[in-house]
Amino acid sequence: MNIFKILSNGNGSIKEPSISAFLGYLLDPNREHGLKDYLLREIIRPLCLSNPEIWKKFQINENIVNLTNDSSFRVEVILEKKVKDNDKKDRFIDIVIKFFNKDNLNDPLEIVCIENKINSGSVSSNQLEKQFEGIKKDYPNTPLGFIYLTPMSQKALIEYEEFIKKHESVISYPLYWRDDSKEDDINKDVFSILVNILELESRGYIEPIFDYSKYTIKSFMNFIDTGFRSYVEEKELSNKKIRFKRIFREYIQDVHKNLQDDKKYTVKEIKSKIEELIKNENENVDSINQGTLNAQLIMHIINNRTRLHYNVNSTNHHTFDLFYYIDDSKEYIGKFNSSLDIEPIFKK
Repeated sequence: MNIFKILSNGNGSIKEPSISAFLGYLLDPNREHGLKDYLLREIIRPLCLSNPEIWKKFQINENIVNLTNDSSFRVEVILEKKVKDNDKKDRFIDIVIKFFNKDNLNDPLEIVCIENKINSGSVSSNQLEKQFEGIKKDYPNTPLGFIYLTPMSQKALIEYEEFIKKHESVISYPLYWRDDSKEDDINKDVFSILVNILELESRGYIEPIFDYSKYTIKSFMNFIDTGFRSYVEEKELSNKKIRFKRIFREYIQDVHKNLQDDKKYTVKEIKSKIEELIKNENENVDSINQGTLNAQLIMHIINNRTRLHYNVNSTNHHTFDLFYYIDDSKEYIGKFNSSLDIEPIFKK
């Protein structure tokens, strides 16, 4: 059972303010979720590292200091913070986080503003600009940080880039809910940050998180991973028949042809190339079913035993023998050719 998907069904769909409220709850180290300040520290880390001079009080080397009430700091999380822009119009910032010295709760040391979007259609031109005008008027002498939290979207990226062109001195960064485009950072998006926190907890590197919190967080992660869709929306999407201009295998073969012979690639990188090719050729396709993509790619990896379940056999396996796992991690694959000393797996 996923409470987020259930509440999203019908007219009770979960809107951005509700998602912001739950995220704000997880970011607040004073709440009873058991996460303490783990998520908060990872979210503000890029801001701290991008300008260590301004944020030096919050870090030791590249580590963010303790921000719970056991420290010398206090944190206040505010939802739907109302400010007035230069035209005196009301603007609402989804999440505002104030950081105080515990001995002075009147004057914040730093303020972080988070503007949240759960779909690219809700991106508004100049919204960040107007919010910045308002918060800057309220706190003219306080260092400000801005985080623009969105799905992966060209529209959102353009909005953020327009903002930083006007305010290069403002410490800010764009954060995605879910980002499969790069491999170099385990904390590259909200989903990955939560995965890493749960992994650290399971291995005993951080203190235990309450069981009910872990269950709810996992449901939230699944909600993120499926694009904030309800059960009904997922069912409707799965029932839609999307026709490609070519069979799936031909797209995989085209990607294979354009790879270098002696280079290794991550599995995610290959998936991304396949998706990009399909979307470029089929204008009606917005997303690719990940289950279908995984199954199709598995069939073409010669040393993946799961391909046996897809009827890869002695008659047809040559058509599917395109890739092989570089090592046992199964994270990297390379182009297969008959000169390699690897025996393809297929039904005899």
